[in-house]
This record gives sequence, C-alpha cells and structure tokens, in this order.
Amino acid sequence: MRVTQDISVDDNSARNHGSSVASPGWRARLYPRFHGQAYPLLVFEDTIVPAASIWAGARIWIAAFRERGLKSGDRIVLALPESPAFLFILLAALWSELTLILPGPTQDPEETMELLDAAVAVAEKGAAATWTADPCGLPVATGKPVRPPHGPATPDARLLLSTSGTLGAARWIALSDENIFSVLDSHTPRFGLEDARVLSVLPWRHAFGMVIDLLPALLCGAEMVRAGCGGRDIENVRRLLIQHDISHLNAVPMLIDRLSATAEGEACVRRLRGGVIGGARGGASLARFLTHTTLRVGYGQTEASPGIALGEPGNWREGYLGRPVGCRVRLDQENILQFSGTNACLGEWRQGNLVRLEPGRWASTGDIVRQEGEDLTFVARADDGFKLTNGRYVQAGVWENVVKTRFPQCREAMLFTLDGESLQLVVAVEPKDAIPSLASVRDCLGGLCDRLTIVRNLALAEWSFTPKGEIDRPSTLRSLAPVLFHVCPNA
Repeated sequence: MRVTQDISVDDNSARNHGSSVASPGWRARLYPRFHGQAYPLLVFEDTIVPAASIWAGARIWIAAFRERGLKSGDRIVLALPESPAFLFILLAALWSELTLILPGPTQDPEETMELLDAAVAVAEKGAAATWTADPCGLPVATGKPVRPPHGPATPDARLLLSTSGTLGAARWIALSDENIFSVLDSHTPRFGLEDARVLSVLPWRHAFGMVIDLLPALLCGAEMVRAGCGGRDIENVRRLLIQHDISHLNAVPMLIDRLSATAEGEACVRRLRGGVIGGARGGASLARFLTHTTLRVGYGQTEASPGIALGEPGNWREGYLGRPVGCRVRLDQENILQFSGTNACLGEWRQGNLVRLEPGRWASTGDIVRQEGEDLTFVARADDGFKLTNGRYVQAGVWENVVKTRFPQCREAMLFTLDGESLQLVVAVEPKDAIPSLASVRDCLGGLCDRLTIVRNLALAEWSFTPKGEIDRPSTLRSLAPVLFHVCPNA
C-alpha cells in the first residue's frame, strides 16, 4: 500500500494527535469567546444576535436542562432550523456535555428519539418534544416528560449526525470532542477568519456545515450572516453577498456554479477573501473559474469529522481534493482512499446502541483516488459500479472519468447496463451537437469496448442531482425518455 504520513498544520495540531488532554475543552473555548463579548455576531433575516446574547440564551437553556435532571451523556434531539434557538441549544449542550442529535428536515423528531434512545427533544411542534422555543429562542416547556432511556448514557459522544448516504444507506455517526477538536485545530488556522464576515448557507445539522462553517466562525469571533433560504434562492444569496460585503463563503460546488452563471454573481465570488468548497466534486469548467478566486477545495466525510484534506486558495483542477491535513492517508489495493487519525469518528449507532470503533483504525472513504505526492485527486465512487452477467465488475465511475477526460465537451457522463450484457453511455455535452461518436468512445473503454452499444445525449438540465451536487443516478436513469435523446450512429 502507498502511504502518506501525517501532515500537521501547526504544533497544536501535532500535539492533539493521540491525546485529547492537550486540546482545551468546550468550556475553556466558549466562556472567553462569548461571555460579555460583542463578537461573534450572528445576523438572521429578522434579528441580530451578539455573542453576549448568545451566551445569555445558552445559560437559560443550561438551566432548563439541569431542572429536568439531564446529565452528561444524555441524548437530546435538536430538530429546529438554523436560528438563535439552535445556537443557544448548541452551546448549552456542549457546555453540559450532552449528546446532541441533529436530524434532517424530513426525519420525524419522535421517531428519532425512539431510534436513538434520546431523553428529550426540542422541536418546532410540541407533540413530540419536551420543549419548543419561543420567538426569542428561549425554552417553552410542552409538558412532555423526559423519556427514560433504555440504554446507557454516551458522555464520550458529542454529536450524532445522520450521513447523506455517501457510503451507502444513511447512518448515524457519533463524533467525540476529540474528533471535533482535531478538525477545528488543524483546519481553522488556514481559514483566515480574523475580522471575517461569513455568509452561512450550509445546513448546520450536517458535519460540513457544523464543523467547517459554523463552529470555526463562532470560535474565531467572526460576523456570520445566515441565508434564510439555506442557499436555495440564488438571487437572495447574491443579494446578501453584496449587501453585507461578505468576505467568506463555504458551499457545495453547485451553488458556486449557479452564482458564477451571471456576471454579477461571478464578481461576488471573485471578491471573496476565503472559503471552502466541498461536499461534492465540481466539473472542469467550475475548476477553471475557481483558479481565479481565493476559494479552496475541502474534502472529508461525516465519518472523518469531516476533515481529511484541504487545497490552497485558487489551486483547482477537476477532481482535486487537496492535501491531507491533520490525519494520515493511504490507498488500498483497489486505489480506495483510507484515512487514520483523531478525526476518525468515535463510532456508529446500530440497533439501539452506540458501537465504538477502534481509534487507530484505517477507515475507508469509499472513493477511488489518484495520489501524486501529497496531492489527492478524485477518480470515482467505488459503489458506482455494477456486475455484468459474466461476473465482471465494472467500475462505472472510473470509465466515466476516462470519457470526460478524453472528451472535455462532456460535462457529465454515466455508464450503465439494463440487461447485464450491453453497456450504454449517457452524456451531457456543450455545445449540444458535440456528442462523441460511438466508435471514438469505444476506443476509450479497453476490454469493454465491444459491449458499448449506444451513446446518448441528455441535456444537463434534465439530469438529477443530490443536494450535495452529486449525480442522482437512479433519478437520472428514470429521466431517460426517448424524446430527450439525440442518439449517435452505431458506427
């Protein structure tokens, strides 16, 4: 196996590897940052909340937790949108050493409580919750009692986050204080957040939004403007960038792609002083645009807390993931990237219990990666493959990458089979008449060449993508209506 050794951002990062004692805990980080301070300052659509007010709100929630008898390691479901109440409860849970469960917007709080054996929930509707929040973000008791957990408390788990399913079906991942501090201490010094004004569009219930976006801004005393649309309304995002003279933006590639589609949005992105673009891969045209910005690539997964690699500002190419930060990486025999370090998650919630994983393990990312020195480049997802009827396993993503490299006009490519015998390729090309011929594509597919029977074009607007910006393969396949295709000659 090829191995890249630890790359430490600074001396603190190196000391933190293998030891949680060297890193200050939440109370030492939170008290001086929030008590009696003006910054960090959070700007929402209808209110502005300075650090001292965040601290005051958190103290009220801490008192509410104590009154109900919650203790270290009790699990609490936080099912509120990004808001002052979310911030108050986040800080209160960190201070009280509770295990904070952050469900997605479609996950029912009551079902989440049962699934993760939680004691209480805070939700917008009181039926399933012990508390709701009033318009000021303060606790409103619903009369629902604390639920007696069936299993033991989990004081070593600080966050339980639902994955997006990158490594298969969605799972609940447990992050410890050590996991979170490992990434905060290794990544934050690179972000340049002193006197920063950050536009927050990422969901705080996800690892990227929590550990790379929200917590660094808070702990660096930045001003953070929250986009009420969560980045979905591109005109609102553009307005906020200009109105607040935003200096930093962390986002998925799809948002930057949409912003840069207009001259005004492109200018907004170029004016940014910093930010991390991650969560999904960007295309070649986006990479070319980003080389003229101060934005950097970031790579990680919930299972990595979520920090594995970072690029330098403006260092972009298609599929580039950056260089390892705060952990070790290596490629296995199938070129799937593995990582090891204190960023590797504490464990997973399985069948009613927290299953703790070996701290020093090599964890698989499920990504096929090319490694050149310290530089990592994404090739394909290992689970995008499929088997033919003769038993041959086809790494679809690898061949799709070959096609896009050989034919730069292909913005997207998807290789699939319907019968287990023949292969079909769908591409999205610009310009729309620049579809590669069947013969030329066959030349790229090595021993699979004779199995390719057709190349089709599907306009990029007809492709389906996940919220992270990855191709939603099943949904895109369902979109393949014959009227949408331009079918290439079979010769």
